[in-house]
Amino acid sequence: MKGSGKQVLLQILSKLSTKVTAEHDLAKATRRLRAGLLLHGSTADESFESASRVCWASRYDEDGVLGQQGIAVGEARVPLVDLFDTVFSMKGLEEHVTSVHPKLDSKDFEALQWTMWLLVSSVQMYSRLVGIEQGDELDVDAWVDQYSQKYDFQG
Repeated sequence: MKGSGKQVLLQILSKLSTKVTAEHDLAKATRRLRAGLLLHGSTADESFESASRVCWASRYDEDGVLGQQGIAVGEARVPLVDLFDTVFSMKGLEEHVTSVHPKLDSKDFEALQWTMWLLVSSVQMYSRLVGIEQGDELDVDAWVDQYSQKYDFQG
């Protein structure tokens, strides 16, 4: 076998996060997610315990319409994005982080929160985005060039 555990996990997350997984395939998706996490992380005993608490789950709106699917934790299947919001709403978090890392200021903390949100939410499947996330003909270099130019112009 070639490649790294990180590559395996990223491919699994890329596929799961860009298409709707049928309810009857959620167990298979969870199996793949857990294997990817273990391959990237560790296969120590405590890692298997943690992996057993993680799943790929669906979230429906109040009308029963699928809104998103993604990584969830625990029997209650709390979405990782919700847990992110809970952690970052904690009183004193910014002060704690900047006291441990005194070279970071408030704007750096905002950048940390923004970056982590983008990373956590990037591995979620949002049903409203599935239509534009289809296809294998993605020109990453063109996207990077366009947005790098916008970034350079702003600076």
